[in-house]
Amino acid sequence: MSTPVNILMIEDNPADARLTRELLREADELAVNIVHAENLARGLALFEEGTFDAVLLDLSLSDTIGIEGVARVNEANPLVPIIVLSGQVNEEIAIAALKQGAQDYLIKGQGDGYLIGRTIRYAIERKRIETQLVEAKKAAEAADRAKTDFLANMSHELRTPLNAIIGFSSMMSMELRGPLGHAAYKEYAEDIHQSGRHLLDVINDILDLSKISVGKFDIDADTLSLPAVIEDCVHMVRIKAEAAGLELIIDAPGDLPPLCADERIIKRILLNLLSNALKFTEKGHVRIAAEAAPDGAISLKVEDTGIGIAASALPRLMRPFVQIDGSLSRKYEGTGLGLSLVKSMVELHGGSIELASELGVGTSVTLRFPSERSGACSIAELTPVIGLGGSSLRSIAGLGGSNQIASLKAADDPPDEAVSAKPGHVAAK
Repeated sequence: MSTPVNILMIEDNPADARLTRELLREADELAVNIVHAENLARGLALFEEGTFDAVLLDLSLSDTIGIEGVARVNEANPLVPIIVLSGQVNEEIAIAALKQGAQDYLIKGQGDGYLIGRTIRYAIERKRIETQLVEAKKAAEAADRAKTDFLANMSHELRTPLNAIIGFSSMMSMELRGPLGHAAYKEYAEDIHQSGRHLLDVINDILDLSKISVGKFDIDADTLSLPAVIEDCVHMVRIKAEAAGLELIIDAPGDLPPLCADERIIKRILLNLLSNALKFTEKGHVRIAAEAAPDGAISLKVEDTGIGIAASALPRLMRPFVQIDGSLSRKYEGTGLGLSLVKSMVELHGGSIELASELGVGTSVTLRFPSERSGACSIAELTPVIGLGGSSLRSIAGLGGSNQIASLKAADDPPDEAVSAKPGHVAAK
């Protein structure tokens, strides 16, 4: 025989209480032990004294009326399911009771013992599953906090020796203390310096992505000239473009409205996308364009004539650490963090990102900042903001015509070079 279910019935009408007992007994749907309380105060007292599997609650009691009783019972023990037994046929009250924590709402006189028994059993099971989900969520949040703390601590532990490696290898490559004795040693020092810088960038990306995921990444908004920001970023990638024989094109009108955003973050976004485009483009050009939409939104686009990516790969590339070619022998290096980081940083500004690509033709990435970000920053916007704004990732059907949807490769290699560039059309061969 199954273990009886302990039920607390809070009902001020003796006849209704007796009828409910008889219905459950005759139906023999489940074995129950029912403890009766004639008002809410007595019911809450019994609730604290005993252990119950479910509560049958009337909404019209001598010491409370309406859904207040549901809220108070649920507050006393949110792990016990509540089934409302009411004489009121009122959809609004029923919905309000469910919002306050009730598992079900039954009308007196419109059901038999089988219905009540099944409702109790299902309510207990739903509450059990709900409790498991809540506990799993708490465990996941605790693990996420532990991960964030671990990354913060490890970041500090790794950055300290890395800074020394980067600094001393730079001094050695410049031979500040005199000749190293062999030409190869200078090359080794330069390799050590570049590898240290790359590793430090990876560590910073991991830490920033972790901070964003828990809402601890700050936005320090200021009024920006987007054409000027684009020019600054082009300064930093021009040498890389020249070395690859690629043409850089800037298309940003001088009368573009200001952008209220974090300059440091916007530059980092753009450098990620430019570096990514250069890495996957073997010939042709990389174009950077900015424009204002009729609704006041501002868009920033980076497009290339690179290798492109298949449409099926697009959804996966937005996840951290995901790369199209995950093999150790892959041609293009990187951690797979860049695009995920770009998406998160755009979302911090309430923006969205659109990707389009076609194999063998190229890729375009369009960032859209809402009209609220267009124009000079207000006083409120100049205050640092923490957290992740709502945004969307949308796929668009190719770059035009019959082009297929595809994706952008993850950008992982913000460049170190800083050289001059001119606005307008910049060609590097």
